[in-house]
Amino acid sequence: MTNTTSFLLQQLPYLAPHALVFLVGLVISLVHLSRYKKPAVLASIGFTVLLCSTLLSPVLYVIAHSLFGQGDRGRVGQLNLLVAIGNSLIHVAGYSLLIVAIFIDRRLPSKRNFGRPDPVADFPLQAPRS
Repeated sequence: MTNTTSFLLQQLPYLAPHALVFLVGLVISLVHLSRYKKPAVLASIGFTVLLCSTLLSPVLYVIAHSLFGQGDRGRVGQLNLLVAIGNSLIHVAGYSLLIVAIFIDRRLPSKRNFGRPDPVADFPLQAPRS
């Protein structure tokens, strides 16, 4: 087994739970695509971005080490830093899409108190006189 395969297999237990959650979210959003068009599309894109980012980040580390691993250690560290920053920014984009999907096309109810009587409005300001 090569170092590359070993590294990728070592990362699998850490990435599998995240990848599984993102995959389940993607399936659920695709199931609800006909009922909730905009939120499901945004959620599908968000889960796809997160899934790809999660699965491709170790591959990018392997590529960086294979291209620059024989050279300067400082350069490899800088490359690792760039991959980590890029991965974080992609995750932020994916989670942002999920947040937008949660709140898009939400309508406020016509009544502010959701059809229930307002307990403060009905509360007497003065004590009843006897």
